[in-house]
Amino acid sequence: MSSGGKYRAPPGLVDLLQGFTINVLRQQPPDLKQFAAQYFSGILKGQHPEGSLGQPAFKWSASDNFPDLSVHNNWMAKCLTADVYERLSKLRTPNGFGLDAAIQTGVDNPGHPFIMT
Repeated sequence: MSSGGKYRAPPGLVDLLQGFTINVLRQQPPDLKQFAAQYFSGILKGQHPEGSLGQPAFKWSASDNFPDLSVHNNWMAKCLTADVYERLSKLRTPNGFGLDAAIQTGVDNPGHPFIMT
């Protein structure tokens, strides 16, 4: 059934659900309903930084979260050092966009072994 354009997501809904979805995929909770209850309760208690797509406060240090780029042959892997990642990893745009989201394509696509992509 088509909504015919009658329904619009309220401000913040997309970011809220995106943050929840990212955390579900990262943590793979065995009880999704319990995880959802704890996740959204945490947001209500202010345990999540403003503008971070509803993601919990940084669970891992930047050095623990730095991606393994040892087999990558792309410009992102060449330019992204652990020091750069450490300095930029906790910064967010006003819309909650962070470094991890920005580099995800480069992490997922290591490039061609003989051609710098």
